[in-house]
Amino acid sequence: MDILFKTKKLEKVFNNHSMLIRNYGDRCARLIMRRLDDLHAADNLAVLGSLPPARCHELVGNKKG
Repeated sequence: MDILFKTKKLEKVFNNHSMLIRNYGDRCARLIMRRLDDLHAADNLAVLGSLPPARCHELVGNKKG
């Protein structure tokens, strides 16, 4: 799956492990990297909904769809 980021700066931080630790701390960086690995491995978002640790839910209101 392709992952798009809102800004180039955010993409740079999320794709660099040392910058991720510096900005978010060790624990959060590990969780972010785990989630990015899940996203890279998935074919589409429907696959992520079936994984227990992801805890994904369908959006409602103006975010629906």
